Amino acid sequence: MTVAPRLPSVVATSVVATWLLALLWTSGAEATTYVMSTDDELFDKADLVVTGRVRFAEPALAAGVPATRYLVEVERVVHGIAGDVVGVRVPGGTRHDGTVWHLWGAPRFDRGERVLLFLSRADDGAHDSHQVVELGLGAFRESVTSGERRFVRDLRGSREVVPRGDRRAAERRASHRPRHAERFLAWLAARSAGVHRAPDYFSREPDPGPLRDESAYTLIRPCGNDLVVRWHEFDQGETVRIRVDSAGQPGVPGGGFSQIQEAIALWNRDDRSDIALRYGGTGSPPAALRDGESWIYFEDPFGVLPGSFTGSGVLAAAGGDGSCTPRSFRNGQAGSIFEADIITQDGTGALYFGPRTPADFTEVMAHELGHLLGLAHACGDDESPPCSGAVANALMGAFAHGDGRGARLSNDDRQAIRFLYPAALAGPSVPLAPSDLQATALAEGGIGLTWIDNSSDETAFEIEERSAFGSFAPRATLPAGSTSLVLSDVPPGTFRAYQVRAVHATGASDYSGEASATAYVAAGTCAGSGTALCLEGDFRASILFVDGAREERAAVASELTANTGTFTFFDAANVEVVLKVLDGCVVNQRQWVFAAGLTDVAVELTVSHMPSGETRTYLNQAGQAFAPVQDTDGFARCP
Repeated sequence: MTVAPRLPSVVATSVVATWLLALLWTSGAEATTYVMSTDDELFDKADLVVTGRVRFAEPALAAGVPATRYLVEVERVVHGIAGDVVGVRVPGGTRHDGTVWHLWGAPRFDRGERVLLFLSRADDGAHDSHQVVELGLGAFRESVTSGERRFVRDLRGSREVVPRGDRRAAERRASHRPRHAERFLAWLAARSAGVHRAPDYFSREPDPGPLRDESAYTLIRPCGNDLVVRWHEFDQGETVRIRVDSAGQPGVPGGGFSQIQEAIALWNRDDRSDIALRYGGTGSPPAALRDGESWIYFEDPFGVLPGSFTGSGVLAAAGGDGSCTPRSFRNGQAGSIFEADIITQDGTGALYFGPRTPADFTEVMAHELGHLLGLAHACGDDESPPCSGAVANALMGAFAHGDGRGARLSNDDRQAIRFLYPAALAGPSVPLAPSDLQATALAEGGIGLTWIDNSSDETAFEIEERSAFGSFAPRATLPAGSTSLVLSDVPPGTFRAYQVRAVHATGASDYSGEASATAYVAAGTCAGSGTALCLEGDFRASILFVDGAREERAAVASELTANTGTFTFFDAANVEVVLKVLDGCVVNQRQWVFAAGLTDVAVELTVSHMPSGETRTYLNQAGQAFAPVQDTDGFARCP
């Protein structure tokens, strides 16, 4: 169950009284989206690193919005220069009218709590004023578990994005783990002295964290009780207008406006909920963030999010204003949402959205719109279950997929909006959709499918299949209760995608999420040809592309070096794709595949490890600039 972030203990009494009197809430950034910073990256962004004890908190302002200024008694200066006390300003706090504004993902500290903070200078002119580097990423709390003193983060309300092809992916994964306090401080002290050492401080045992609610979906509950919040306008057939900063999102083709419209349409499309979001067109941002209208802003024009994106850190945030006065709706009572905004961090266009596909931007926007509607994280943060099983592919999960799939509603996402916004005439009941569909290439040949059966009243499951650029068509029908299927007749080296739905006499469920795999080829030795490369001795690569007549054709292959080659499509003198296979075994026990293209036609790149037969497919959709392939995790085929 999602709960409001902890408020500073020094103002807790007045905040509770304010809520009882004003009955208003303002919850900024119900999700703060970030790329995990490594400890090296955090250190490089910090002017000051200290340990200390929180002694006092008071209301303040940051970029024109409420903030909380903590006074931290310094116990140890690990890096930089500081006095006995440091002022730390965190976005989120109490307004002059008594209402509360929260920035989810920003840290909240209790009086007397011991902390380790990565800080940068604030720009308000105060000599002791600092801000936490990358919001919650730069704030660690001290805890003692099994006699071990550790530093841990609190990243509730935050959503991680994992960049594709990131060579520091392993470091980013490790950065979620608690740190052994003394070893971490020693590493930081060495770093401050200019000595770079390998991390030796991560704790082996994960932090248990708070208890989680394993409910089917998770909703935002910012009122300090069990009350959810929603837009009541939909009940009267009204729409909620969302305006968009005319500057557009740098790095996304066309400014991202079409992707935002696609994300809005996704939530409106469910015929068993009465959501009616309306794209309000573009315009110049107002003078203040809180103007009574809902907006999508790019590159943080109000300076609400500290710092800027430099390859890791905060990407985007979303939140809004509303009332905690209960109002009835078809499924119970809820507070009201009045206004909501989405903000992307400055620098994301050049360093994050730029090299990614437009579909990934659609996914980010659709996720933030889910928070705007009142949905919390379905899984993956400190207040929701792990991202597995029925919620593995939820759009509202705390981890962005970032694999070009775009925005799709899972069964869990639909259940959430059908509870918050039930349609007046929902129609006859249909089975619940299956979830967690997985497709696996089998070494013995063919593709195996598994899924979770979420319904108890289906009479059958329908499995559909498509090729790389084809449409889904019926593949098999299985009896009720089925949760797996082996398709042994998939041609070797062939890419296939699948979806599954449950059916009974009344109708069919929604489809599961899509899953895909490429069948193994027959194991053997690599042999090149006019349409296939043989790289690194063992890897065979070929390309099929779709021409103007919508026919699939084989590209012409040319070897440049032992590990690099090119492909041409229409003209032998016009290189369309460059491919390289590298031996990365000494780095991460993987063989690496890199590809770059100068085309926007549909491309199906197939790479096979011939000694084993393992095969992987990399796709580029028609009309999109070729998305670079940087696969450093795919082939675990090292000696």
